[in-house]
Amino acid sequence: MELIASTTERTTAATDLLLAIAAFVGAWHLGRQAPASLAARIWAGALVAAGLASVLGAVTHGLEISQTLRELLWQPLFLLLGATVACFVAGGVADAYGPRPARLVLTVMLIVALGFYVATRLSGGKFVVFVVFQAAGLVAALAIYLRLTARRRPGAILVAAALALSLAAGVIQASESLALHFVWEFDHNGIYHLVQLCGLALLVAGLGTTLRTAAP
Repeated sequence: MELIASTTERTTAATDLLLAIAAFVGAWHLGRQAPASLAARIWAGALVAAGLASVLGAVTHGLEISQTLRELLWQPLFLLLGATVACFVAGGVADAYGPRPARLVLTVMLIVALGFYVATRLSGGKFVVFVVFQAAGLVAALAIYLRLTARRRPGAILVAAALALSLAAGVIQASESLALHFVWEFDHNGIYHLVQLCGLALLVAGLGTTLRTAAP
């Protein structure tokens, strides 16, 4: 397989790979640094799912493949993104309120994520349908960590900042006319990934602290 000709698609694929590496390293870091807990496992699962989605994104953006194969790869990618959002919400609940409510929330959120995936398929693959679910999940997780910040929970402000950056990144991705030249050419997808990289760094740093004082 050959690299795609488009310069911006190549930078989008490259930043997707960077996101994947950062997510996998973040999951490894939490596994080593955070005390064993359901919250830590859910958050690590979120990062692994996000990393796998980014790997698929790098393939779809970076390689010259048939439209049929590209469409096929988008299906597990959507499911992985849905699982990531579900884990973000459930991980926040586990971090703030403990494992019992988190298990229920995780089950419900995974079912809702599957429903949004079906809705995305029925809409003809319109990504905006999934964006609604993603935004709602991030707002819910952000509300949890803003509450923990108000309670002076160490690290919660970093997680809240990371979630706010992810929401801002979603707005950037929806702005298809955005472009940036910084050594290489980046379109709205590439810029979105760069912002998400910053958010991911804040997220892992914040979780490394909050998970040490998670609800038992």
